[in-house]
Amino acid sequence: INAEYMGVWKEMNTEILECGDIEQLRKVHTQKVQLMIHYCVLGYQAQNRVKLAVDRMLDCCLELCYEFPKSITEEQVTLENREQLSRIARSFSDAHHLLLSVVNNLRKREKGDTLLAFNDLWTRLNFNRFYDKSKNNSPFGAEG
Repeated sequence: INAEYMGVWKEMNTEILECGDIEQLRKVHTQKVQLMIHYCVLGYQAQNRVKLAVDRMLDCCLELCYEFPKSITEEQVTLENREQLSRIARSFSDAHHLLLSVVNNLRKREKGDTLLAFNDLWTRLNFNRFYDKSKNNSPFGAEG
């Protein structure tokens, strides 16, 4: 567990010990759990957007595995196969673009909140600055 997350956990435990009644305990617990949900990107809105993008990418991978057996050779690929492969590639590219857009938007809203670490995730996804350099490949252009 990240040191910052442990800090929130320790803070919650300390505040729980200082509670005078069950209502204070409930309030502290609810606040800290909501904070951790937010930091872990498990909130309903963020979770749905990230999950949607990742699920779409994985669906493309599965479709590719099921539709194109490993034993197929280049000579066996038909025009229909090529069109299907192009469709899968476009779907994957669209899902990838969605994931990058979501991460970039979350990164911009982070505003110094290092617990969320979207800036770090963006750096990992864009490690060679490919998306910053190419307006054709990036939903973010040079702003990256």
